[in-house]
Amino acid sequence: MYREEGKEERGIDILVTHQPPMGTLDRTYKLSHRGSKQIADLVKKIHPTLHLFGHVHRGGESIAEDPKKTSYVNAANPGDKGTVVIEYYYYREEAK
Repeated sequence: MYREEGKEERGIDILVTHQPPMGTLDRTYKLSHRGSKQIADLVKKIHPTLHLFGHVHRGGESIAEDPKKTSYVNAANPGDKGTVVIEYYYYREEAK
């Protein structure tokens, strides 16, 4: 978690790992899941806004979302839609 002096704690915005979480964009055409259970557990715990990873080069899709509002991007696999462009905006309302 991130904490500034005198500020309240906030979560992780962007998580970058090499390997995907188990069960999310981690299947290849010939092999089963290639993701990490430990990373999946971490994502469930911290709920980042965006999780970027690679490792799986020949899978299906390259973008997914879950109900907790984490967006997942496999940067190693462009999928069938070509290059992925991410626009990320962070807005924090200043305390009054």
